Amino acid sequence: KGARYLLEALSLMPERVRLTIVDEGPPRKTSAFELAKKFGVERRIDFTGKVDLATLVHLYCTKTLVVVSSLHEGFGLPAAEGMACETAVVSTDSGALKEVMVDGETGYLVPANHPRAMADAIIKLLSDTALRTKMGKAGRKRAVELFSWPAAARNTLDVYRAVIEEFRSGK
Repeated sequence: KGARYLLEALSLMPERVRLTIVDEGPPRKTSAFELAKKFGVERRIDFTGKVDLATLVHLYCTKTLVVVSSLHEGFGLPAAEGMACETAVVSTDSGALKEVMVDGETGYLVPANHPRAMADAIIKLLSDTALRTKMGKAGRKRAVELFSWPAAARNTLDVYRAVIEEFRSGK
């Protein structure tokens, strides 16, 4: 879902920039690794394989930033999870990601299929610790307010109330 553009973006960044991909690499999956070789960045990537929830949360909390390179996204769970872990996010502007994130506040939204824009946003955040921290805190606040279980319960209750009110009014 957009790994090609992320790997191309990595090739545009300084050699010291590394990428952790939370997915299986060789020998089980080779497509991302083959693309990494195509762009000459295979030595700068770590594949985690499948991870349990605790490990995933640890990765979100300890990495410098989260990058979501999706070309289409129904909700944008990786962006919301990264935000919930107080980590700044660089994401494409595909699908619901525009609703999950606030560009310039919780991270940066970049056009899908645009490796240069993605690389520029990543480099900007990598070079500014204060900005990453500020965006991470804003992301955490947004995730808790909008995407936590209590928020989901409140929203569901609001929908039920609206349906009941509409039913009672005979509309």
